[in-house]
Parts: sequence; structure tokens; C-alpha cells
Amino acid sequence: MIPFLSKNISSFLIANRIIAAEELDTYSYCFEILFATVLNFLAICVLALATGMVAETIFFLAAFLPFRRLAGGYHAKNHARCFVILMSVYILFLLIMKFGFYLHIDVAINLCLLLSGILIFLLAPIVDPNKPVAEKIVFLLKRKSRIMVFVYVLAAKALTALSAHKNWALSLSLGILTVALSLAATMVKNKITAHSLPCGK
Repeated sequence: MIPFLSKNISSFLIANRIIAAEELDTYSYCFEILFATVLNFLAICVLALATGMVAETIFFLAAFLPFRRLAGGYHAKNHARCFVILMSVYILFLLIMKFGFYLHIDVAINLCLLLSGILIFLLAPIVDPNKPVAEKIVFLLKRKSRIMVFVYVLAAKALTALSAHKNWALSLSLGILTVALSLAATMVKNKITAHSLPCGK
């Protein structure tokens, strides 16, 4: 649906001589990204409001989005699959925040931060074949990811110290952990793909 709509809008712009015909693919891709981003944002907003988890969602995204940008991770092959995966992860986050960890929230926060720190320190950045990154910036992304982990761990621990806002610290920690687990999943997928290729490919 999104690719179809994006191509039609781009074709309309070409027909009205707003853009050049040779720019069809470029504009179609840009519209796809725009519509997919808006759709994801609206869906998350609706769920956050419906569940009363607005503050928790903000802290989750405040960790998830920056780490996702720097550290990389799994990228779906199309927007529909990306949407399904993102919503599945977000709904799982909401379920955890609603029903899990409240009796042992300090332990949960510490475990999330420890596992996230180890995985991001060792693996980031991981480049998914569906979204390659130039080699020259890999080292820079690695250094920034490690610095960001340190900063976010301190932020989560500071929030943990405020007993009234431990759920915010858990949200932040789960946002980091989501990216860290995505890195691990992508590493496994890349290794499986590499081993499944015929020799010489």
C-alpha cells in the first residue's frame, strides 16, 4: 500500500511538472519513508494513549531511537514487515510494563542495563544487508555507541534512585535492551546467511 501510494504521488508530481521524470524512484522512496514513519508514530501514539503509558513510551523511545540509529540492528525487507515487527516489540514492551517486574523492578533494571551494555559494547554497530553502512564510519559509530551506553546507564541509575520513577528507568532500560537484542539477532542472521551461501559467492 505504501509503495503504491508513494509511486502514485510521485507520478502526479511528474505529470504536473513539479519534479523531473528521472526523479521518480528517488521521490517514491522518500515518500515511502515519510508515510511509514508517520504510520509507525501514529500507531504508537494511539497505543500509548489507550494504555496510559505515554511517559513510559517517551522514555522507551528516547533510548530505542538514538541507539537504533547509531548501533544498527535488524531491518525488515519491506515496510509492512517492519511495521509488524515494531508493533510487536512495542506491544511486548507495554505488556511488560503493565504486568511484569514490579516486585523486582530494581533487579530487572540492572539486568537489562548489564546485558545491553555487554551486547552493545561487543557488537555495535552491526550492519544489516538491507541497510548497508560505509566502512569509514563504522569506527565512529562504535565509539559513539559505547559512550552513549555509559551515559544512558547513568541516566537509568539516576531515575532508579527516584523511587517514584523507577518505571521510567525500566522503560529506558528496555529501550536499550531492545536495540541490543536486535544487534544479537542480526549477527546470528548474518552468520546463518553467510554459511548458507555457496562457496565463492
